[in-house]
Amino acid sequence: MKVFLSWSGERSRLLADALKDWLPSVLQNLDPWLSSRDIGKGTRWAIEMTRELSQTGVGILCLTRENLSSPWLHFEAGALSKALDDARVCTLLLDVTPTDLAPPLSLFQWTNVDRDDIAKLVVTLHRVSAVGTLSDSQLHESVAVWWPKLEARLANIPANVSTNSGPVRTDRDVMNEILESVRALRKTTAEAATVRIARARLAELEVIRRQELASREAMQRDLESCVIAQASLARELAEAETTGTADLVRLRDMARREQERRKTLEDRLHQAQIKDTEYEANRRELQRLATEETQTS
Repeated sequence: MKVFLSWSGERSRLLADALKDWLPSVLQNLDPWLSSRDIGKGTRWAIEMTRELSQTGVGILCLTRENLSSPWLHFEAGALSKALDDARVCTLLLDVTPTDLAPPLSLFQWTNVDRDDIAKLVVTLHRVSAVGTLSDSQLHESVAVWWPKLEARLANIPANVSTNSGPVRTDRDVMNEILESVRALRKTTAEAATVRIARARLAELEVIRRQELASREAMQRDLESCVIAQASLARELAEAETTGTADLVRLRDMARREQERRKTLEDRLHQAQIKDTEYEANRRELQRLATEETQTS
């Protein structure tokens, strides 16, 4: 059975990495999938991701203190919950308590990173896989045998990781990856699992889009403020050049910085506008897939 391991951030990746190596030792029929190890170089990320989500039996979200607000992790949680029953999606908590979680993460069954809770998770995975006839006591014994190996890996996960340990996924990164995954969906058949994923991604895309528009409005306000500041500085600079005051150097430096800020804002707004056409085309494609499923069901 395929187990989708979702992660975001270095400590979360180390947790998922340890779980990928450990789970098949306890339950040989499990096939954990981890993007950082199972997507080959040169492989189209979106195509591979879509395929794995459609074939997944269980999803495990590896949560740490650092990634509770991660847009990417929330996106994968939404995609998994739409592709699977909620009972087949769970969170694995490292240095996090259930009370730290907010929706949608708090809506899933949670597992602490300790031997007793991990044993319960293994029992659940065995039941969901519908393969084998091991009793709960046998599964607990298997966990007891293999637990020291997982415990050693967990002990090597640092308590704190520098914020420079890896690239940070911005909302723009997430939106771009969602749009890329939509292109991959166009190449797949409209099976029920695929359509559920499409619907989940449409919902996530709309959330990111609203955040994008709010960010754009803020940039537009900043640009308007910058233009007003430039006009005011131009008047002060003209007066300073006439009177020869000592503020001339300072005013020129402020004018230069405002010009640089204006150019940056204009460039960012221009790039955001370029994405509008592509966003709208992909949104319509996702809506088409969902509509087709409704008509054929």
